[in-house]
Amino acid sequence: MHYADFRSDYGRGLSALKAALLSPGSADLTAGAPEGANSTLSPPSWLGWTVGSHGVVLSTADGGRSWNPQDTGGRRHLRSVCFIDAKNGWTVGTRGAVLHTGDGGNSWSAQNGGTSDDLRSVIFVNERTGWAVGANGVIVHTTDGGSTWRWQSSGVKKTLKSVAFVDSEAGWAVGDGGVIVHTQDGGRNWKQQNSGVGGFFTIDSLESVSFVNFQTGWAVGYEGIILHTRDGGREWIRQKTEGKDFFGSVTFLDETTGWASSTSSILFTRDGGKTWIRRPYSLRHALHAVTFVDTNEGWGVSLEGDIVHSEDGGRTWVAQSSGVTSGLYAVNFPKKQY
Repeated sequence: MHYADFRSDYGRGLSALKAALLSPGSADLTAGAPEGANSTLSPPSWLGWTVGSHGVVLSTADGGRSWNPQDTGGRRHLRSVCFIDAKNGWTVGTRGAVLHTGDGGNSWSAQNGGTSDDLRSVIFVNERTGWAVGANGVIVHTTDGGSTWRWQSSGVKKTLKSVAFVDSEAGWAVGDGGVIVHTQDGGRNWKQQNSGVGGFFTIDSLESVSFVNFQTGWAVGYEGIILHTRDGGREWIRQKTEGKDFFGSVTFLDETTGWASSTSSILFTRDGGKTWIRRPYSLRHALHAVTFVDTNEGWGVSLEGDIVHSEDGGRTWVAQSSGVTSGLYAVNFPKKQY
């Protein structure tokens, strides 16, 4: 079941409960329920994963009320994680590490990623088709779930730090020096796009990219940079924000609603980035990455092992216990939960 369907069922259940309570002479709400069943409706229990330093993988089946370690059998730093459903996931990291699970992380197995370069980001669009990007402009691609990974030419030597695809053909990767590369044919050909930032001798970097369709996307990075395109990247326009924070991640639900995480706050927009609302947080450490599954529910992780959860779109955050102090680089709650 898709998580949106789950929430819809949950909403209908609440409506039915409310109607029953307001109806005169309402019947016993637990009638017909299995013996011992709890009559209280429970909120959705989100499935999620976070990865980090020294091979750390943590998983939750209850929206983060509890996070449990999973054994990867290694100690390499893991920089990105992507689950497409409750069972199938991949994580990538240093020295070309690629790990795969087909059982929700109960067991992880190493795959030959076809490179020894550090991998920084991984994305899958289905159980078979995915990409990973990293140091020296490396891009590797699989069409068989990772059994084989093949090198693709990015045309750049800068480190690529984030990759996004909207289907099996159209994708973008961003990285050091403000580099952006784009493919329209699944990576057979990658072409560079003009970001308007960075340069050969600059430290400017784009750290994260998010696309919601073939035309509409955002990229964020150093010096308060938020870039936006409405034409698939033919033109990237810088959006106005206050300050020059480091932005570590960006995530959008649709063409209007999105978040960017900085060293001091969460930025939120409901108009596609025409205006960004700064939401300062009072946390022990800066959030490195955030993700949201809807307009309310989101999670963030820090390089000091913190995990936090928001139920109000990032206005407030509540700490969750990770059980680790090593850095957490990425967090993923798959759209297809069941």
